Amino acid sequence: MKVKRKMAFWYVAAFVGLATGLLVWRADPQVAMADQVSASLLSRGGSASGGLITHVLDLEGRKTRVIVIDPQTRVIGVYDLGQENGEIQLKSIRRVNADLQMVEFNSGEPSPEDIQNRLDQR
Repeated sequence: MKVKRKMAFWYVAAFVGLATGLLVWRADPQVAMADQVSASLLSRGGSASGGLITHVLDLEGRKTRVIVIDPQTRVIGVYDLGQENGEIQLKSIRRVNADLQMVEFNSGEPSPEDIQNRLDQR
């Protein structure tokens, strides 16, 4: 099992390295300026929204799943990594702009509106 985890780690490292290489390859002066602004914000304790966010889920008996989030474009990608053969398979891509504009969806009782109304009555 330890060998599989090590292999999964290297697959993820290769994937992240490839994604970083692609980002650097398509860099232009505007991107370089954005990186300077991001670095400036971070050095002053602020936050920057650039770069990819990745999450790795390694569940027993299943393929390793990698979730990649691009906060600038608000797109989420989901990939499965084959531990036996190293295959990377795209499972899903979704732009979440519209999702994040909804007030509620698939929520139980009390609804977010009910909770807000109760808080407003105080």
